[in-house]
Amino acid sequence: MSAEPTRVPLALGIIIPLVCLTFVVVSLRIYTRAIIIKNIGVDDYWAIVSFLINVWSGINYGFGRRMSFLTSEQRSNFMKVLYISIILYNFTISAIKMTFLAQYYRAFATQGTKKILIISIGIVSTWSISQIFVVLFLCQPMAAFWDKSIDGKCLPNNPQWYINAAGNIATDVLIILLPMPFLIRLNIPSRQRYALVAIFCLGFL
Repeated sequence: MSAEPTRVPLALGIIIPLVCLTFVVVSLRIYTRAIIIKNIGVDDYWAIVSFLINVWSGINYGFGRRMSFLTSEQRSNFMKVLYISIILYNFTISAIKMTFLAQYYRAFATQGTKKILIISIGIVSTWSISQIFVVLFLCQPMAAFWDKSIDGKCLPNNPQWYINAAGNIATDVLIILLPMPFLIRLNIPSRQRYALVAIFCLGFL
């Protein structure tokens, strides 16, 4: 019997460095929010939970292996955890974006800019809520997502992933560009102003 073809070594070679980098970034974020600023938020907890669930699901349920070589139980468990992680991912991304927008409102809101900030908050929150509902109703019944023996109906995966990615990129760009006019108009030396803009942009990484 031929050995099971696997991409585990390739997947691990790509994923492990990224997981380590993510771990460092998340750890620094939590340290800064919890120890230095002493203001840890719900979005921080969501980020931690989502990160741990994704790593755990990959280790336990066959990440990097062909689905055809997994047992039916492994496939079902993997898809269940994937479903939960997608929901957590959308909650986490939404919370992080709203955190930035709330900070903008506190820092930059004036009589002339409140409308722009409120419209931006409305756009981002509407998009985020819509994506959470799309995931919740991705399959009818919901269990059809992880149990293929159920005679259910699901939205096509690839178009939805592309739409989700495009919308998130668009709202990310909006959030990145939104404070730039305020930062550029700050009454400080040009070198400090551009350095502040650069540092601000790095915060989105």
